[in-house]
Amino acid sequence: MKLVSTHSARKPRPAQDDYYGECTYTPVAAKKQHRTVHHKLLVSAALILVVGTVVSTTLGSYAMPNEPLLEVPPQPVPEALDTVPAVSDTTPEPPTVTRYALSDIGGSRYSARDLEQAADLVIDEIITGDMSQKRQVQRIYEWLRLDCSYSGHSDKHDVFQGAYDMLTLRTGDCYNYFAAAKVLFDRLGIQNIDVEKVPNYAGDSLHFWNLVSLDGGASWYHFDATPRYGKAPTSVW
Repeated sequence: MKLVSTHSARKPRPAQDDYYGECTYTPVAAKKQHRTVHHKLLVSAALILVVGTVVSTTLGSYAMPNEPLLEVPPQPVPEALDTVPAVSDTTPEPPTVTRYALSDIGGSRYSARDLEQAADLVIDEIITGDMSQKRQVQRIYEWLRLDCSYSGHSDKHDVFQGAYDMLTLRTGDCYNYFAAAKVLFDRLGIQNIDVEKVPNYAGDSLHFWNLVSLDGGASWYHFDATPRYGKAPTSVW
């Protein structure tokens, strides 16, 4: 005999789509598939646990050496200075300037010593021992142009008198400029030659200047410190 339920047939419940969705019946094939995946996950977790245990045991059984991997030798400690080096309180000597004697004074009213002293005062003012000869010539030119003035007339018969007047009075004409430069060059050992322009027509004037050599006479340069108003200066450089 077949029993038939008098209750109305119930609708199958929907599968659970998401956490908050409706519930439905899950087919049997899907349940088997879920059980298979779950079984594989359990097996994988068990294998991971076993491998981790083996690795942990192996590492735990390894003993690190007691000796350091890199031995650094001890560094010596510098000893303290017993005494501090003394600092010299003496002023270093300034470089010396070689001066040459003026041997030919001629009939000058000034002695060689007077002229040398006058030249040395200027040299001590403008020259230092570490200057090259070229720089010495430049400084003589600058001194004559900046510290001396043009007067327009002088006695042109005594070069040393003309030099002394320019070195002490710091004024004169082209003859005094030339003569003072000559004496300063001689005191410093700089080769020089006197140059005189002779008048060759009526109204022409005399003029004096120097030639200087900085290479032992191999080459010569004009040196003329006489002021030329409205004209370019003539010098060694």
